[in-house]
Amino acid sequence: MTSDSHRYHPRRRYRRFPVKSVPGSLAFNSRAEIVNLSLAGCAVTTSVPLPTGKKFAVRIGSNDENLEFQGTVCWSRLAEDSLSAPNLRSTYRSGLMFSDILTDRAQSLLRFIERNIDLAVDHQLFGRLELAHDAQADLESDYEFTVETLSSGGLGVRMRQPLAAGEEHELELNLDGVPFRSLARVASVEAAEDDRAFVVGLEFLDTSPQHGEILSGYLRRLIESTEPN
Repeated sequence: MTSDSHRYHPRRRYRRFPVKSVPGSLAFNSRAEIVNLSLAGCAVTTSVPLPTGKKFAVRIGSNDENLEFQGTVCWSRLAEDSLSAPNLRSTYRSGLMFSDILTDRAQSLLRFIERNIDLAVDHQLFGRLELAHDAQADLESDYEFTVETLSSGGLGVRMRQPLAAGEEHELELNLDGVPFRSLARVASVEAAEDDRAFVVGLEFLDTSPQHGEILSGYLRRLIESTEPN
């Protein structure tokens, strides 16, 4: 069990309830810097490590030329440690393999590569090529978690992937079969003591009145179930 010091305390003014078997997910969206690119995949740097085997929707380019692929993380490692340079954030380098290149998207990607590299591609279509200028990609996926504590102000969750404090994500919970959705901010991230997981504190930011009622109703039922008859 995680010690109480590792549990999330959303501003301390909300009553927190321990919960069991409440699944949820975060819509993870991160901006990545492209290190190199080929028809087979790309290498990117991010502010958080990407889990090996995780699938992402990878969007490359601008509004005028937006390419989208499905990519699977093949490897991920620390590229720059903030402990050695306190003024910098840690960065991670990861390799993603595209899974849908044998489509007409390959032609679009090939044209993008030809316009953005200095070298002729010729026989290097599946070799990693460095772009002539900085380029970025958007990575999108869902991260699943299990809720440990819940209040009207936020929640504490256990998940396999670390997040960066201050990030904002779309969140969805399954509260007795009813979906609850809200924008949430990452308030705290700590490594769990008992396994390779992370305890993450999330603070609700923008909850609609409808979903606020869903959460309030669920918390009322928790209170009623814990009160003595």
